Amino acid sequence: MTSTTDRAQELQDPGSTSGLPASDEFSIFTGEAVHSLRDMLTEVTFTPGPGEEFAATSMFNGLRSLVPFCHAGSEGFSIVRVYLAPNYILPAHTHDSDCLYYVLQGRAILGKRVIEPGGGFFVPAGKAYGYTAGAEGAEVLEFRHATTTDFHETERSPARWQKILENAERNDGWKDADLPY
Repeated sequence: MTSTTDRAQELQDPGSTSGLPASDEFSIFTGEAVHSLRDMLTEVTFTPGPGEEFAATSMFNGLRSLVPFCHAGSEGFSIVRVYLAPNYILPAHTHDSDCLYYVLQGRAILGKRVIEPGGGFFVPAGKAYGYTAGAEGAEVLEFRHATTTDFHETERSPARWQKILENAERNDGWKDADLPY
């Protein structure tokens, strides 16, 4: 049996997966990181060329994430808090789990649709999508009924890749910006 002190210590250590709550127990979370987004990813693929270049050198020039809640094990829920730099372009991609997105600050632009704070969007598993942060950036919550997910880039437009890479270059250094977490 885990003591309250042991449990509190586990929850304070974001690198410890033993501190994650079971999906059948009452849980309170504080908004602090329980582990990194990379710990949730089961597979990440990018196409040869611009996709690989983006993944290797500049994907995080403009994107920061925090996982404030994730159940232990293979079943349960997770929340990812994503911060995007101004005009950051997330390339088209798919996940193997449904995703529900909620915009906290800024704007998320999906094609001609602009999602303001308080709005959001749902993406079924396997459906390709990508979005762009507004001119002021964006803060978005990602909710999943999954504790792991994959990321398969599907962007095929050379012109869009050019814009993605140029934007990432402009946001170099943003990864070191002082963010609210």
